[in-house]
Amino acid sequence: MGILIKKGSLGTFSGRVGSLVVSKWRDKTVAKDPPGKRKKKRKVKGETPPKQEQSLRLGLVTHFLSPFKEYIRIGLERKTRKNPAFQTAVERNLKKAVLGKYPNFTINYQKAIFSEGDLDMAWGTTLELTGPMALRITWEVPETSKIKLTGRDEACCMLYSEKKQKLVTLTGETAYRGDFEMRANFSQLFLGHTLHAWIFFVSPDGKSVSNTRYAGTVQVPEKKVAAPAIQETLPT
Repeated sequence: MGILIKKGSLGTFSGRVGSLVVSKWRDKTVAKDPPGKRKKKRKVKGETPPKQEQSLRLGLVTHFLSPFKEYIRIGLERKTRKNPAFQTAVERNLKKAVLGKYPNFTINYQKAIFSEGDLDMAWGTTLELTGPMALRITWEVPETSKIKLTGRDEACCMLYSEKKQKLVTLTGETAYRGDFEMRANFSQLFLGHTLHAWIFFVSPDGKSVSNTRYAGTVQVPEKKVAAPAIQETLPT
């Protein structure tokens, strides 16, 4: 609240008089109380700014999902028309697939989501190495599933290197639900790596998908280095 001072009482003075501050406003001399000091919000020791924590979680999930974009486009494109598939994947995995406390967040691979749909999931999955650079993923079909109708659902299998943080290219024949397994080979670049696998099914017309199933993890042995050949020196 300001007090209007008539000209002459203080002349052309401006500044502080006691508890009042005198200044010019629209060619008039006005005295008012000084503004109160803002109280600084006390920061609790160990408290993390919400934006900083959310930014770290978002960066972790986005980086993890980036190699899976093609699979996400298939598995989540039809889930919502408002959000792009990748954005939907980020939202789902932020809620389900992040472990730990700030700043030590990690991905919970078993909870990762790349697809959501009404088709039956893969049940009873197993993952095993069948050779130095070969693997086999198996699954079961519930008795309630009509295999004559679902047997041609295509299996989308994803293999991920924890060390390189990238997808592993699989080579092999296309597998279907009715095959109960998928066999594939991978590059020797991933020898010695920990690999994670997921699977979901896609209907023959591509319009329906199943939820994602974590198939398991395998530790690929290191490449064995052959012992150097010993050259025998013949006596002269």
